[in-house]
Amino acid sequence: MAHDVFVSYASEDKTVADAVVATLEQQGIRCWVAPRDVIPGHGFGEDVVAAIHSSQIVVLLLSAHANGSATVMRELERAVNDGLSILPLRLEDVTPSGELTYYLSDAHWLDAITPPLEQHVRRLADTIRLLLLRAEEEVAPGPVVAASGRPGGFVRAHLRWVVAAVALLVILVVAAGVLLTRGDGGGQADSRETGNQADGVAEEADGSATTRDPFVSGAVEGTGYGDDPALDALYDRCDEGDPVACDDLYLDAPIDSEYESFGSTCGNRQPALHGGCEAEEAGHYGDDPALDGLYDRCQTGDMTACDTLYYEAPIDSEYEEFAVTCGNREIPSNGGGYCEEEGAG
Repeated sequence: MAHDVFVSYASEDKTVADAVVATLEQQGIRCWVAPRDVIPGHGFGEDVVAAIHSSQIVVLLLSAHANGSATVMRELERAVNDGLSILPLRLEDVTPSGELTYYLSDAHWLDAITPPLEQHVRRLADTIRLLLLRAEEEVAPGPVVAASGRPGGFVRAHLRWVVAAVALLVILVVAAGVLLTRGDGGGQADSRETGNQADGVAEEADGSATTRDPFVSGAVEGTGYGDDPALDALYDRCDEGDPVACDDLYLDAPIDSEYESFGSTCGNRQPALHGGCEAEEAGHYGDDPALDGLYDRCQTGDMTACDTLYYEAPIDSEYEEFAVTCGNREIPSNGGGYCEEEGAG
């Protein structure tokens, strides 16, 4: 049977696993689960390995039993080796064991501790559908959309702040170097002239030192289009309208280069966004089919969809603004992601 998801669980949790699989399949998510899908006459381990290899996502039902299950550990190890996404659904308030923590270090968590289970599985189905859709978009020709959890939109939208912080740190270091140079006295000016220029300090005619700010001085020589094949490829994709390529170009380019300027402005289409092209591009209803689906369900009163939309939406986007208000409904302000908990509607 063709499937999208492999469900990993401890045998003691079979009843819960069957309920999770039934709800996911009602939501259109194709699952593989043992022992239901083991082919009679085949080796159990052989079928499990083949099923994991042909999956796109592994859903782990995390419980105290799963925490100590050797079978679960082997399944997760195989999933990691195959490069699959692991999506843990926590059934109990447990902390993963040391080995389990290794496999789940980059995983996006979902909780199903409080009843009813079905509403948590519906949120799980929303997340799976979003990951599957974006995986298809990454394979298809054209712009690549990163998976979020808050996947790519969340991370990339924040990277511009990281870059800005690094830029400020560099400026402070340069300024500190100038002050130390001045404190060494004027008698050694001739012997330090070459070093000063290399550090961004030039001697004026009157002997005073001025700092050359690398963030203001103009394009750095040797960092324009044609100088780096990898950056040229990102430049071309950015020029064709791929916002993710523009953000990658901005982040990978040398500071103050032609590459950086082109990536920062989303291919000369926007004011300098400093790595926020993807968030700007996919910020409105109609820009992302998966987010549009969550938006529609949120609008009709599905509070689980509102919370999922909030976590998946790009920062400061129309999607996020709609989700944080639970579909423009009057709710207590908790910063988003609490629609279901607050029972808005």
